[in-house]
Amino acid sequence: MQVSWTDYAVSDLLAIRDYIGRDSDKFADLIFERIVEQTERLLEYPDAGSIVPEFGREDVSEIQVNSYRVVHQIFDDEVRVLTVSHATAPSAIQVGDGP
Repeated sequence: MQVSWTDYAVSDLLAIRDYIGRDSDKFADLIFERIVEQTERLLEYPDAGSIVPEFGREDVSEIQVNSYRVVHQIFDDEVRVLTVSHATAPSAIQVGDGP
């Protein structure tokens, strides 16, 4: 199994880092690292997280890292990170059916 990131999710993560970095590069790096580390833990626990209410699909889950939600889709051999957003923001992505 592997973790992959969509271009959209990478863009989200970098934007979050840049936004936090306006006030504190150290805290921005910390949040960035926590999000990446928690996402990598999905390799061990792919069923971690909860179903995303906006989608209501069992293959689309989210984990919470600090005040950010990491939405991911589970396939047989892949955990695909779809988006990273502030916990209060609605998800703006569309979910596909396969790799």
